[in-house]
Amino acid sequence: MLPIFKTLLKNKGTYLLMTLQVAITLAVLVNALALVKRSREIIEESTGMEDATIIAISVIPFAMEFNDESVVQAQLRRDLDYLRNYPGVIDASVSNSFPGDLGSNNSIKLEGADDASSVDAGTFVADEALLDTLGVNIIAGRDFRPEEIFFSGWPPADKDVPQLIILTDSVAKRLFPDGDALGKAVEINGTTRTVIGITDTYRGRNAILGDSGSNAFLPGYISRPRANTNFLVRVQPDRAEQLMADLERGLLELNDGRDVEHVRLVSELLARGKGLYSYGGMVLLVISALLVFTTALGIFGVAYFSVAKRTRQIGVRRALGATRINVMQYFFVENLMTTGTGVVLGSMLAIGLNIVMTQLGLGRADWSVTALGVLFIIVTGQVSVLLPAYKASLIDPAIATRT
Repeated sequence: MLPIFKTLLKNKGTYLLMTLQVAITLAVLVNALALVKRSREIIEESTGMEDATIIAISVIPFAMEFNDESVVQAQLRRDLDYLRNYPGVIDASVSNSFPGDLGSNNSIKLEGADDASSVDAGTFVADEALLDTLGVNIIAGRDFRPEEIFFSGWPPADKDVPQLIILTDSVAKRLFPDGDALGKAVEINGTTRTVIGITDTYRGRNAILGDSGSNAFLPGYISRPRANTNFLVRVQPDRAEQLMADLERGLLELNDGRDVEHVRLVSELLARGKGLYSYGGMVLLVISALLVFTTALGIFGVAYFSVAKRTRQIGVRRALGATRINVMQYFFVENLMTTGTGVVLGSMLAIGLNIVMTQLGLGRADWSVTALGVLFIIVTGQVSVLLPAYKASLIDPAIATRT
């Protein structure tokens, strides 16, 4: 081992470049595998919603009358009354953001606590019907009441009404590990609110922002001049396709001074978000594959050149009794030492990169993923040196006597 290492040090430039190439390849490969694994988990996990029966409708006002905030509020009430009473509709509500959007995202912390202990959560403005519309269950406490819903800008706040909040179970457990969240105070957007309810699983936050199950609901209606309105309508399963067209037409008939931007099932919105996440993983895998191929090609080229440069030295070894297997073993060990150094450095780079990815919610690389990446790089290195090592083993001992 020591003679081989000394030989490598005689070619420091080549040794260091190959080590660095192996390290970068390993770091990218491990994190690509972690991202792909996380994307599969996101695709397969339950959303906690009846997303296949929920229609998302975005309405954009353009008429001058919508500059009057009272007109905006009156129209919202008419729209909700129309949607909730339409045949085939189970329930309807309105929110600041659709599930899966890159919408509002805020930090929630215990009253008086420092920012370091805060929990990031998707924030949804809700009325008393939103959770029923989504099909999300309250597992502790209660839902909002009609008298607690008020018109407001963003963030929704009104000093004349109680400041309330409903948390998903994921957020409640992180803020209150002892399970005593109900009735406690939390701070969000500089406002202190009382926790009145805890929901079961609800994955409305886009996974790119972090834990998709980390969400909170605030009571209110967003009321601003010419503000877009996002309706969520839960319908009977066999009526979804028909009702998407009917409800779009009906909303425009109620007031033609606005336009409907899109009408889609929530399941489609979530699938697009998941597809983007999966696409990112596949792109990173392709880049990793190219890096692995380039690294393998580099190892092959360096080994092949080494054999050509040391032909007489190999002939001398063969003349002194080294077998073909001994010669091949020499090159395998030499390659293992190079890739091994690269693996050590690459593991440190992979950990550093994964810390950043984990903070962004893009996937944590566990030991199995890391081990798989390390094994793949080592095997790739050994396979790459196979042909040059075999060529070296074929060198005739008589070459040692030639000038």
